[in-house]
Amino acid sequence: MIQPAPDAQYHCIPRDPQLRPPIGTNYLTHYFQNPNCIKSENLVCTLNQVPKRLGQCMTTSGGQRIEAWGMEFEEGWDQGRLRNAIFGIVVIGCLVFAILWSVFLKDLQSAFSVSTFFVAVLAIISGYIASAGPRIVHK
Repeated sequence: MIQPAPDAQYHCIPRDPQLRPPIGTNYLTHYFQNPNCIKSENLVCTLNQVPKRLGQCMTTSGGQRIEAWGMEFEEGWDQGRLRNAIFGIVVIGCLVFAILWSVFLKDLQSAFSVSTFFVAVLAIISGYIASAGPRIVHK
């Protein structure tokens, strides 16, 4: 485990994680939404892993931007997992369809032709959905 440098501007007590990520998203979100549950020693151990800036407190007049540290919660669907699940379902589904068609109808060429058609249609629909998605604009 990499320890903070002696001259670092932050402090944390890292430990070897038993899980990846070391602080689960549901766990941290629960405490963020229900701060009255923060009473256990287990949470103190978790919060010690989060880097905390050393030195003075941040003050601002509100008109100027300052660089700060914090945590950003990303809400919504995990697009990578969703994409992998859909890909797996389609590929396995088309393969099972092709095998069943070829076994029952004794026609291997037609079975994989129909399966390939389904995969091609899904690729076109996926491309359309990806290109029509919301655009992220940083201001």
